[in-house]
This record gives sequence, C-alpha cells and structure tokens, in this order.
Amino acid sequence: FVPFAERVQELINLDEVHANVLEFKDDKLTGKVLGGIVDAEQKAVVLESLQQKLGLEKTQTVAIGDGANDLKMMAQAGLG
Repeated sequence: FVPFAERVQELINLDEVHANVLEFKDDKLTGKVLGGIVDAEQKAVVLESLQQKLGLEKTQTVAIGDGANDLKMMAQAGLG
C-alpha cells in the first residue's frame, strides 16, 4: 500500500515504488482499492517498463516482495 511503500522508499532510498492505493473516508479505511489493482502481472509489467525507460539490463534491477503475487516480478528482476 502506498503509505507503507513510500516509507520504505524513504528509509532505504529506493528509486521507485508502486503499490495499491487504499480508500480512506472520514479518516478510516473503507476496504476499497482506488484505481487499478497492482497484481502479479502488473508488477512484472511495471518492472519491465522501468527497465526499458531507464535503459537497464535485467541484471541491474532488484525487486522486493513478500508473497506469491510477487514471483512474476521477481523473475523479471536480476535479484528478487
């Protein structure tokens, strides 16, 4: 989720983070995700897009995840 991903980005100086945006209403989580859901396929697509945009080889990228829906993304990275 974006607030957590951005905090990790800040702590360890990551170039990019992509995460789901959770809906808040009256300062409470509603349980809904805003926009497209960042699923396994989307994670791999985003990483490949960044590799192309930045002119990086697969071996020059790192992907971090904590679940089965991160496996496609990690396979797209040089180090997962």
